[in-house]
Amino acid sequence: MEKNEVLSLFDQNRKNPGKTFEVEAYFVRQPGKNGAEGMVYYSCYPPGKLTIGINEQIVYFSELQQDFEWKVFEHDQPKNLKESLIKYGFIAEEPEAFLVLDLKDLPGDLKVNKQVEIRRLETLEALEDYEKVSAAIWGEKHQDSLRQEFKDQPEKISLYVAYIQNEPVSISRLSFDDEQPNFAGFFGGSTLPEYRGQGIYTALVLARIKEAIDKGYQYGYVDALPTSEPILKKLGFVKLSTSCPLIWKLNS
Repeated sequence: MEKNEVLSLFDQNRKNPGKTFEVEAYFVRQPGKNGAEGMVYYSCYPPGKLTIGINEQIVYFSELQQDFEWKVFEHDQPKNLKESLIKYGFIAEEPEAFLVLDLKDLPGDLKVNKQVEIRRLETLEALEDYEKVSAAIWGEKHQDSLRQEFKDQPEKISLYVAYIQNEPVSISRLSFDDEQPNFAGFFGGSTLPEYRGQGIYTALVLARIKEAIDKGYQYGYVDALPTSEPILKKLGFVKLSTSCPLIWKLNS
């Protein structure tokens, strides 16, 4: 994989996303829907315009009565973007490794826990098992918006649940977004604490790799926390950058 070329392709897609985004000279943003937070998806403010730009986004989303996330990659400009947002009161979440897998370069023989049963969800009723695991790990955050997305646009999201002895123990999702036509997004991998370290996360990644290949995607990408980064690298994912979600809360 030519790292710089792949990262450049990803960034070009960020600058020219689908029709649900607002694209301006220095930013790309998306209002939240179905209770989800809004997002500044990409920005490239000149240093002299950054302060004005930050204020503009805060006013825009405040008028919509929405919290929002400003996604910052370490290679984004200006270089002090993250620090400037923090000074304004944005809350920096844990940095994530931006990893990409060339779906032509898959690892060889991989050991998977044979006790794990992976199911790709097909109905809203089956979503209850996904929500059960999600709530146990993360609380109720974004449950309604995920259910609505699964109902309205099933072609853009695949939800997976891993079971041990018919008990849901781990979840993940695969996203097919208009803004990244070359890249399938591997998100939401979460396993109940008592079942971690048993190859369940790996099994979910492999199931999603198969679907992404079947759908004709060239790359898979993920924003990985330190707990999952080593596993993903063993599966062939390569680190291209680091990302950090910065959150603006209306009542902060």
